[in-house]
Amino acid sequence: GDGHAESSRTQGSANESSRDSPVCRPHFRAATNSSNPWSDQVKFKRIYFYHFRKAGGTNLRIYLGKVAAHHGLEYGVTEYGVAETPGEHPLPTLYVTIMREPVARSISHFKYEGRWDCRELVYNSTFHPTDENARKIEDWNETYGFEKSSCRYKKEGYKFHMTTCAVNCYSQWAAGLSCPWWEPPEHPGPGPEGYPKRKETPIAKQYDVAKAKLLSYNLIVITEWLKYPDYITSLERFFATPNFKSKHNSPWCEIQSHNANAKNPLNMSDATREKLTNLNAVDIHLYNELRSCSFPDYSIPAFDPTRFESNDTLR
Repeated sequence: GDGHAESSRTQGSANESSRDSPVCRPHFRAATNSSNPWSDQVKFKRIYFYHFRKAGGTNLRIYLGKVAAHHGLEYGVTEYGVAETPGEHPLPTLYVTIMREPVARSISHFKYEGRWDCRELVYNSTFHPTDENARKIEDWNETYGFEKSSCRYKKEGYKFHMTTCAVNCYSQWAAGLSCPWWEPPEHPGPGPEGYPKRKETPIAKQYDVAKAKLLSYNLIVITEWLKYPDYITSLERFFATPNFKSKHNSPWCEIQSHNANAKNPLNMSDATREKLTNLNAVDIHLYNELRSCSFPDYSIPAFDPTRFESNDTLR
């Protein structure tokens, strides 16, 4: 793509078409908190990576650490908690995340830590994973995997923190709005009518917040495209850092769960896959909107050193 044309593009906003999404048209404009949402003047001093779980992000997370060190930039990562909103950090930040087709991501998450308890796989030498002692993919059908969303109580109140997820996970992680709350009953007393009522933010609202936030990221990598050498080359040019695909240590539990699934292949019925697809309709819509261009109809500019301010102590 034409990097110069890309960086001199006029100011956009979260309402700009998905065609200009960070999947199809990554850029080096800095998100700001001002009325003008983008700046070509402010220089980046930090890279931030939001790690959607089981979207294939471990390699990218490690690579971005090398990019930050190479260019003398600070580096921030979030996993489990809510994605950072561009413009909210005091340092001008280049925002990056990675997304994978939502149903494939959900199934991968189930196989990784839903099917068997990772603590059993890693720490219990007498535990032998079998189809009989596995949890069922048919039960992997709630926002937090096997159960509805819940949030951790911290000193400052309930805080969004999602470790496992089966349904509409991108919308939840990006928005951070799936903490439920309870409203007091109209007629307190015995029986279901007397119990507090569980309430949660409608998924349509979570989707709106997630989409607006992700459209203001600088780059969204698509996992399925990483099999194409040209795409890898474009990403290495964008960051001016080689060795995107270098080897790294496996995440906790990955080897054990991989071996357990290899010995006990998951048999998933078409009906179960269809149900999981229907449950993830909101996330599939989000993913398809952001990935509105098809491979290789993207334009990734080359690294622009004038847009960064190095701190040599971080190199």
